[in-house]
Amino acid sequence: MSDKTEGTIVKEFAEKELERFADIMGLDFDVADMDREDKADFESIKRRLIKRIMNRSLIINDNGEPVYTPQRSGEVEAITFKEPTGAMLMEMDKKKPSQEIGKVAIFMAAITGLSSAFFAKLKYADFNICSDITTLFMDAE
Repeated sequence: MSDKTEGTIVKEFAEKELERFADIMGLDFDVADMDREDKADFESIKRRLIKRIMNRSLIINDNGEPVYTPQRSGEVEAITFKEPTGAMLMEMDKKKPSQEIGKVAIFMAAITGLSSAFFAKLKYADFNICSDITTLFMDAE
């Protein structure tokens, strides 16, 4: 495969994979209408996810779903993030507006079929990547 070098994926291919994910899932990655803070947050998320695609801990499967294999949380199976439904978005309403991380965890659980307790046990670096993927879906609502 020409897009590989010594076990990693080149950045251009990783960027295209992230774009493919956005296209398949109907997510808008256009930063033109974002304010400065939202643009900076989005660019940080994008940069972290591209790094994970490059090191192969994050792949975009044939259905366009992100599949992340936690790297720091011990023996944990790969996590597939499914395309959300309206019901999954409504799950977040069970949390108070001030409970941002709780909302993310509930939505993460809904789109992966795993429990929020599962995500609570992940090391920060792994939780952060799962949160980044989830945030891209949440910001598309």
